[in-house]
Amino acid sequence: MGRLRPRVAGLGLHHRAELGSTASANRCSTTSRRRPPGWTRGPARTALECSFFHWTLHPWAIRGIAGPALAYAGFRKGRGNRLSAVFVPLIGERRAAGWPGRAIDLLAVFATVFGTATSLGLGALLVAEGFHITAHIEPAKGVQLVIIGALSAAFVASARPARRGQ
Repeated sequence: MGRLRPRVAGLGLHHRAELGSTASANRCSTTSRRRPPGWTRGPARTALECSFFHWTLHPWAIRGIAGPALAYAGFRKGRGNRLSAVFVPLIGERRAAGWPGRAIDLLAVFATVFGTATSLGLGALLVAEGFHITAHIEPAKGVQLVIIGALSAAFVASARPARRGQ
């Protein structure tokens, strides 16, 4: 199967970024026949830096702090699943229900929307480049928009409410 093995995980487009970085890094062979003319170590180093940045401490630290805090506030304390519920011990119940709590929730919504949009855009670029490498389809803006539309439609279709018991 080669050096690059497919992986199954639930982190979506981030895996495509990691696999792309790994694929670029695997081009760092010591054999000269695999190196194109003018090859330097710069792109391989950038690929590894991207991979380390996206798969080391910071994403897991965010998930490891926000997830348990929301779970504790929601399930143990019965406060709901908004981010402002986590801040009740720090700012108080009245402020968490007032404008400071709404500001915290609004900031969380904006961070989620912009993070998802960035992930979708970068994922579309990676998928378009994959189509270019495998199917020789030029990664033009129109192709990227079709990919974004297809990924968005798949997300909307998967996010519809499921019927209970089925």
